[in-house]
Amino acid sequence: MKKVLLLIPAVIVVIVGYWLGIIFFIPELTSRGLFGDSFGALNTIFSGIALIGVVIALYLQQKQLKIQKNDNEQNLSLVRAQLEEMHQSFILQYQPVLQFCPKNIVIDKPSIFTEPKSDEECMALSRYHLPFKLQNVSNTPAVDCVVASSLLAKTNLSEEKLRSVGSHFQVVAKDADVDDAMMFAPDKPFVTFLDALTNEDAEKIPTIGVTMLYRNLTGGCFKIDQAYYVMLKDEKIVIENWQSAIVSFPASYKSDLRSLKEFRREPSRWHEFFDDLKLKYSGGIDGPESIDLEVIPCPGAYSSKYISESEYSGIMENIGFSRITFAHTKCLIHHEEKESE
Repeated sequence: MKKVLLLIPAVIVVIVGYWLGIIFFIPELTSRGLFGDSFGALNTIFSGIALIGVVIALYLQQKQLKIQKNDNEQNLSLVRAQLEEMHQSFILQYQPVLQFCPKNIVIDKPSIFTEPKSDEECMALSRYHLPFKLQNVSNTPAVDCVVASSLLAKTNLSEEKLRSVGSHFQVVAKDADVDDAMMFAPDKPFVTFLDALTNEDAEKIPTIGVTMLYRNLTGGCFKIDQAYYVMLKDEKIVIENWQSAIVSFPASYKSDLRSLKEFRREPSRWHEFFDDLKLKYSGGIDGPESIDLEVIPCPGAYSSKYISESEYSGIMENIGFSRITFAHTKCLIHHEEKESE
């Protein structure tokens, strides 16, 4: 401020000195006019320079505003990332931890379980069951929990996977012990699995993969994957006999299957003949009604992670359920929070 006040008298002195100098050195008025006109070109140059200065100032100002805008956007992105991280941290503080405890795998004795449709062949096969216990070892309840599994069998010639029917639990509370079982119901003979069971190659041991999906009370989605080896105890001969009975069924019962097709137009006789064929086939197979297989956890085959809503929905769409499909299930708590937002 002091510099500005000192500048004002200096400007006044210059102006007065310039006026007195004109009067003293150029006394005639005509000469004074000519002297003033000689500075016209110089005034034009200074005016141009001033205009250029204004344009440069506007450009620099616009550039500065753009830099400031980018800084603001970066700061906003950083704040959003911090808020998202805080949100995930809050969700993870209330993450339920479920423990899946398989008891064994049960193989049913081969049979003709379902009546074939008019355009289908009658098939003999085994069904598989996975009884398990589900425990919540955390202090937070798990809601909308789904458990699904798949059997994977490899041989030197082929590889097959059989998915189970999913199990759904609305709430798995703290310290809860839930007993349930998943069923594997193949639509064709799953002989690759039986072949892999009797194979002595350690790299061809059948495995079962288990996936658990669930939410917490804040709407966070979680996924746990586990894997287990499936091994025989001492029933190798029985399994080999069952495998042979399944594979040889179309040839061994060729005439019965032909008659079954002929009776298709007579529903009452067809059902009677089908029941007789079913009893005949089951009675011709030696061994118990079911066999229990040993289930051993695979080392290093456990993972637990937080997943997005879209990942949760995508996995749910690929899981089948026994009575109803929960592909579009929504957590009511999570859904209501979104609507309130």
